[in-house]
Amino acid sequence: MNFKSKLRKNIDLKYLMLIPALILGQDFIPTWYILLYSGALSYIAFFIPLQLLSLLNFVAVYFIFETVGRMIVPETMVPILGIFIISRLINNKKTKKFEMYPLFLWIGAFAIFSSSFYYLIYSLLTLLIVFLYQNTDKALSIKTIFKSINSHKKQLVMSALITILLFVFFPRFYNFLPTTNINTQGKIGYSKKVDNSQTSNLLLSSQTAFYAELSVNVSPELLYWRGRVHTKTDGYNWSKVTMDPKKQTVKVGSSKIIQTIKYEQDFDGDIILLNTPLKMIDSNLRIYRIPITNEFRSYEKKKKSIVTAESALRILNKTQLKDSNRKQYLQLPGFIPREVKNFVSDIKGTNPNEVINSFKRKLLKDNFVYTLSPGVMPTIGDFLRKKLGYCTHYSSLLGLTLRLKGIPTRLVSGFQGGQYNNIGNFYEIKSNDAHVWVEYFSEGIWKQADPTSFISPDRIRLGGENFLNPGAILNQEQETTGFFRAFNTVRLYFDNLNYKISLFLDNYDRTKQSEISKALKLGLKSFFLIGFFIITFSIGIYYFLLKKKDKVILHPADVLLNKLDKKLKKSFLNLASQKTILDMKHRCRDHAQSEVLYEFLDCYQETRYSNHDQLNQMGEILKSIKS
Repeated sequence: MNFKSKLRKNIDLKYLMLIPALILGQDFIPTWYILLYSGALSYIAFFIPLQLLSLLNFVAVYFIFETVGRMIVPETMVPILGIFIISRLINNKKTKKFEMYPLFLWIGAFAIFSSSFYYLIYSLLTLLIVFLYQNTDKALSIKTIFKSINSHKKQLVMSALITILLFVFFPRFYNFLPTTNINTQGKIGYSKKVDNSQTSNLLLSSQTAFYAELSVNVSPELLYWRGRVHTKTDGYNWSKVTMDPKKQTVKVGSSKIIQTIKYEQDFDGDIILLNTPLKMIDSNLRIYRIPITNEFRSYEKKKKSIVTAESALRILNKTQLKDSNRKQYLQLPGFIPREVKNFVSDIKGTNPNEVINSFKRKLLKDNFVYTLSPGVMPTIGDFLRKKLGYCTHYSSLLGLTLRLKGIPTRLVSGFQGGQYNNIGNFYEIKSNDAHVWVEYFSEGIWKQADPTSFISPDRIRLGGENFLNPGAILNQEQETTGFFRAFNTVRLYFDNLNYKISLFLDNYDRTKQSEISKALKLGLKSFFLIGFFIITFSIGIYYFLLKKKDKVILHPADVLLNKLDKKLKKSFLNLASQKTILDMKHRCRDHAQSEVLYEFLDCYQETRYSNHDQLNQMGEILKSIKS
């Protein structure tokens, strides 16, 4: 048998159907996990693997703990479970044995990282196709699919029922949902500090950061989502420092906006809210406010969460800065580079408006360019010489300029923009929308200035995702045609369905189970016990009352064949699982007693499929075969 024939005989595509589970969770799984597991599954699908691989596979455990840390969290436990499952699949492929539970475990385990409508559809299709493929001898077609579904409808309905019951009653653990992918260095996205010295070129990332439902529609250029405030600078990089608190009463200059935000990423305890946040209304997190910088934080991390808060786009009331805080807002490094001094010397004016307008004219005159690939620029002098950079570079330069002019200034990390879904009336904000801007203190009010809008107004007008992803803009331009308009409408419906389902799945936590148990006038412990009883009772009903399956009466020749399999279990022949006599003989060809086994199978064929009774001879041959 040549290589192509062997490959065609050994191929098993169901293992390839497990790879999308990894890809759909790529925002939460390090890339090397995906490559390693995908490679292993592909190898198992096309070749009969060496038994040694099932042991070598466990070497990856060391690298998992090295990557994530020695912690009992989903980021370690799910990949380690994946290693056990792959080892089981290797053994099954080696022995030509099929088991459904490793596939269930695989799809269920990686669902932790992807509670979305798309993963739900993928899971159902994968399990259905694998189930049908294993339960029909004919080629799959529409007719055989419906026939197989009809013949196995009880199993399918029962599987769906048990899945629903497990979802409702399975005990949830606090902070169980995973954090974001820990290998995000070098990707565009939210950061808790402005580090211009270390980053060079940023990779685009369309990972969803959060969803937001607003009580009113807001123009894209006004969608500034406030996160962390940075007050300390070395002249190029910025970070957070603790400041003296000061209670503030906020007077709103425009209508209040109610927002409900569902976070898809972990922001290291930072709560991202529409600028300017006023107060927290509801949340499944323990949240506190930092009044002096108007930031919100959570005591809990590494958890998908939902908050409802109140914001306003414009603040009217005036306040005063404490001397200690004013000093921090004017803090400067001990050394100012010559390039910075030369740049600032060209900036005219003394009040903030004059300085900012002069700063804008200077950028345009000197042909500064917005780009995500400026290259390595360890110092601000390098940035001023290359005149290339993204939002953090320009905000850092404006912040330093304002402070050198004696104007209290701070930088804000967050997001700007968002894609509006008019089907579900929500905004989807992605990692590409991450942004940094400037706030300066003038006339008793903290005001906003965004230097990115000076050199790249389209970045603010379109939002980061649309501006940085050419495909998004192309789709908008093509919406005028019937096909693309219909395609975009379908996509919006799917995105809305995905959001609603993930909102429900992620929000169904221990708190929600407590609410249901209270509504039923039960304690949480009783709720879990009753759920366990319902699940157990349902399974019992299925197997003992509803599953009316006639007991299979084996042919006497099949009974002897099964006895032979048990006797030769160390050889892993599994003759009874083969479809034809030819397949059985092919399995025996390398066995030490192959001739005797061939004789047994000839007698089996005559007894099983003709009128010649060779049962006695089969029995004698069986006794002579050594285990």
